[in-house]
Amino acid sequence: MGKPALFVALLLTLVSVQPTSVFSITPPAETCECARPTNQAITAQGSNHVSFSWDSSEQGASFKVWYYRQGDSYTSAETITSNKYIQYTNLPEGTYTFYIVTICGGETSQAIIFDDLIMI
Repeated sequence: MGKPALFVALLLTLVSVQPTSVFSITPPAETCECARPTNQAITAQGSNHVSFSWDSSEQGASFKVWYYRQGDSYTSAETITSNKYIQYTNLPEGTYTFYIVTICGGETSQAIIFDDLIMI
């Protein structure tokens, strides 16, 4: 066999070898499915303040809470808490939407939403 034929045979052999790797391209799937908070309630509301409470079936979960004010399209910073209640005070006048989600195992639940709360 001549050198060009030997080169082609070697090249075809290398191309047909399937590479193997110990590295995974996709991360493993999360096994946690966060349950959204339940039994949510407004526990107090006044002209410039509001308080919420909720329950959770998730042991050791945290909660992310934030709000959106419609008049000026303001979105608050997210508050992360292990409590099952939160209070907002000194809220400017406006119409608000509040969101609460459960955080567990690196994922979040669907939000519970308190919509169209008016502070005057």
